[in-house]
Amino acid sequence: MTLANHSNHSNHSNHSNHSNHSNHSNHSNHSGGDQATAGSSPSSLLSAALAKAGEGVTGTVPNFTLSGQIPEAQAGTDLEKMHPAHRGKLLSAALNRDLSFYANAPRTAHVTCLDNSKTEKPLVELKLPTDQADLTEQLRHVFLASDLRPDRFEEIFVQQGDILSFFGTSVHLGFTRKPWTMVLLDAVIDASVAIHIQFKHALKLARPVDLSPEIVPIIQTPSHSAFPSGHATEAFCVSTVLGRLAGSDFGGALERHAARIAQNRTVAGVHYPIDNFAGALLGRSLGTYYCTISQASSTPKTAAVSVSFDAATATDRNFSLAGVNGLWTASDVTLPVTDDLSNNALNWIWNKAEQEWN
Repeated sequence: MTLANHSNHSNHSNHSNHSNHSNHSNHSNHSGGDQATAGSSPSSLLSAALAKAGEGVTGTVPNFTLSGQIPEAQAGTDLEKMHPAHRGKLLSAALNRDLSFYANAPRTAHVTCLDNSKTEKPLVELKLPTDQADLTEQLRHVFLASDLRPDRFEEIFVQQGDILSFFGTSVHLGFTRKPWTMVLLDAVIDASVAIHIQFKHALKLARPVDLSPEIVPIIQTPSHSAFPSGHATEAFCVSTVLGRLAGSDFGGALERHAARIAQNRTVAGVHYPIDNFAGALLGRSLGTYYCTISQASSTPKTAAVSVSFDAATATDRNFSLAGVNGLWTASDVTLPVTDDLSNNALNWIWNKAEQEWN
């Protein structure tokens, strides 16, 4: 089983490599990746040697005789043998297949999903603050959060490229112990990046350092805009999926990790608290949605996934997990039966991951 090269999958400019999980790359690829042969890395010398060896072995033109149907690999077998980078792209695309993004109203953007009747239903709607007064208050929260920097510096620095190690302190993660769970989490993070980066691009909220020279971030401020927080989105998406796999006894600890990862971005000086609220709600909704569509079912499935956050009207202005829970008033959406090729891939990886927790 080749489970290599999962590193660097979310290198989106300094929230880069969120799950570059400590060198899981090249587990069995002899440093050659998908182009490696059975014995060594690709090279022009190897290709020339193989060509001459082939001529010496095959001799004259073979008599090719094939009959019957062309053999077709089963979905699971094909996915298990597929190069990890290609498998990851396939899985993340399948997770977002029925999602659509829109930004057709002032300071507002939303993502929809398809329900059981193939009708678009709102999944998450996010709204920016309305005026500078809202951001003045937010800058004060960012400035005050800097008091935590001496206690949080190591976490902040590591979490620029790795969030999964922190969840791994509450549940047993790793490529030796739970390889298919790690594959699923890679795909989940990739899929969530593809959604939150669209919100960032559409809503274009300036970073704290763009508005005040007094913030002084302790890490490089990412070049894309602030709202919602990508770290918060990915962390809450991961905590939701892991909580579903590991069981309810672990859910609380996993969400506390997600909240601390999100808050650390404010402590670092690169995000407002409202960015974290928006990211946490988006991540929890996406995580719930991804879990639901990945589990095989012959009947429609209902899940609480539809949620909205308006940064101008939210009464809780400083980020906390309690605040996230207070804002989580998600509505049910009835999701489609999982009966086609894309969902077969999701069903397969979900079952492989779920078996690791039983």
